[in-house]
Amino acid sequence: MPRSHCFLLSTLLAAVLLSGCYAHTYRTEQQPAMATANYDTWHHHLIGGLITLSDDLRLEEICPQGVAVVHNRLTFVNWLVSAITAGIYTPSTVRIWCATRGGQAEMHEVEMHVTPEYIERARLIIPDFEEQLAILHAELSSDADH
Repeated sequence: MPRSHCFLLSTLLAAVLLSGCYAHTYRTEQQPAMATANYDTWHHHLIGGLITLSDDLRLEEICPQGVAVVHNRLTFVNWLVSAITAGIYTPSTVRIWCATRGGQAEMHEVEMHVTPEYIERARLIIPDFEEQLAILHAELSSDADH
């Protein structure tokens, strides 16, 4: 193989290996209402993301009760499309999780049953198990009083 082809191939390989996917995640103090995103779509950009073609997101229309999480990332498929177009067209994937009603996390009581075998294994693994258990019990008791 000629030297120029080796250089071109190694440069292309280095570009692929050194380029990566990016992700930006914005979280509010509100809890997501669902495990899956309420909004999941591509947003369209030109010239490596310098020019945005997609409309601005109207969060109040997507999530009238409030937003919990906004996640914008360049996935492998987005990167592949961008590479095929030599970076002229660069899509990104945007996912939005809406908040629970009124922006408050819904609280559920949970009853936990621990078997004696589990406690014995925990004593072997955790050196100060009894002390940690007493602290947890005190915290749960004080939370229940409030």
